[in-house]
Amino acid sequence: MTAERGMRYWYSLQFTDTGELLDLARTIERDTPFHGVFLGDHVAHPVEIDSRYPNAATGRAAWPAGTHWPDLGAAMGALLAATERLHVTTSIMVLPLRHPVLVAKTLATLSQIGPGRVSAGVGVGWMAEEFAAVGVDFRTRGRRSDEMLDVLRLLWEGHPAGFAGEFFRFAPMVSHPTPRAPIPLYVSGFSPAAMRRAVAKGDGWVGGDTSPERMREALPVLRTMLREAGRDPASFEIVALLRPDALDQVGRLRDDGVTSVFCYPEAERYARVPTRQDLVDDVHRYAERIDRWV
Repeated sequence: MTAERGMRYWYSLQFTDTGELLDLARTIERDTPFHGVFLGDHVAHPVEIDSRYPNAATGRAAWPAGTHWPDLGAAMGALLAATERLHVTTSIMVLPLRHPVLVAKTLATLSQIGPGRVSAGVGVGWMAEEFAAVGVDFRTRGRRSDEMLDVLRLLWEGHPAGFAGEFFRFAPMVSHPTPRAPIPLYVSGFSPAAMRRAVAKGDGWVGGDTSPERMREALPVLRTMLREAGRDPASFEIVALLRPDALDQVGRLRDDGVTSVFCYPEAERYARVPTRQDLVDDVHRYAERIDRWV
């Protein structure tokens, strides 16, 4: 898909049963102008969650019980192999739950399978209980993420390299395969720390699941940070996550500098796990509206 003025549209495979991922992705590739698809991420999902979900006024996550959270590496590899043109990314990989050497290996391997079609949206996470489940300190997740982004870039260069940071240390080594094409890393979050991280270490910024109004408020702050860091806004991806009722704002967001839109299934279906037909219907409803802008 070649979008007008560079705008790209992605569709969420979140809420899709794992066994139906490939069929839905093939439908999207065959029948719609979507540029790519993206997967959500949780590695553990405690039954009792006291942490506040930052993207909902209630503070409670909206997904229904029984939602699948497939392993990102396995699912992304299968999606790349099952499609020919769709790009595949994450929104959002909870980066500090993992070890950067393993993340570097996974993403580089995916780049070998689908060169030029792999990127990753990353964030620090919000669910303290999930961190506790895998034995990772929730309080240091921001600093861990900063180091992890450095390690990923380092290992993807392909020459012997070591690292000595606060959280990660290893003697000089190589990690093969290396990416066949650059792997863009998009950092998510509205906090000043997240936006600074995106500008300092990312190839773009994901605004998060929020209103177009909040996006427009954040964009001048982001542009100031880019300017002060000497970065070219034209080479920096800016992603808005939009629900169906906000699609009429796409034109204004595009004019404000947004380069990609991440589209989610319709919110009223979150009370239950959507059926395959629900998701196919949602895909086509989005596609009909997106056709106005591509």
